[in-house]
Amino acid sequence: MPRQLSGDVRGFVNRTGELEVLSSRLPSTGQDADGPFEAAIHVVVGTARVGKTALALRWAHRVHDHFPDGQLYVDLQGYGPGLPAAPEQVLERFLRAFGVSAGSIPPDTDSRAALYRSFLARKRVLILLDNAATAAQVRPLLPGSADCAVVITSRDRLSGLVARDGAQRLTVRTLDPAEAVELLE
Repeated sequence: MPRQLSGDVRGFVNRTGELEVLSSRLPSTGQDADGPFEAAIHVVVGTARVGKTALALRWAHRVHDHFPDGQLYVDLQGYGPGLPAAPEQVLERFLRAFGVSAGSIPPDTDSRAALYRSFLARKRVLILLDNAATAAQVRPLLPGSADCAVVITSRDRLSGLVARDGAQRLTVRTLDPAEAVELLE
């Protein structure tokens, strides 16, 4: 059972409204009265160094008990000096975390994504995709299960995930002066 979250954030201040928004779509078990639940997908956006990753990690540590089947984490390196992480590499890493041997992992991205979704079916897993560059980088990493939750951080608005995949966008703004002073203290 993978437990890949980085350590919780020290010196975290405020952001209570944002934490509540993330918690508002925690997956339910099974179906509601209107039919199947959609997977909870959050896109946390904002400028560089505003605290997107800190917010996502703080929330993930608060709710990890809701996801007894594991927590997956990856830095997609969307805005770093090197190349962004390729979805097929991330899928291999996630499948290995679930105990799939290297020889059993399919060679192509679509087959890897299908196997990954099969492993996530009927499991309650939190998936934190940090520092995403594009919707195309993220889409193969989305579960097909409504029991999972996904938090994606990015400097880009990833509008395609909102429009096509039902993601909820949460914009993280800079701290107001009083909150910034509190953080420094």
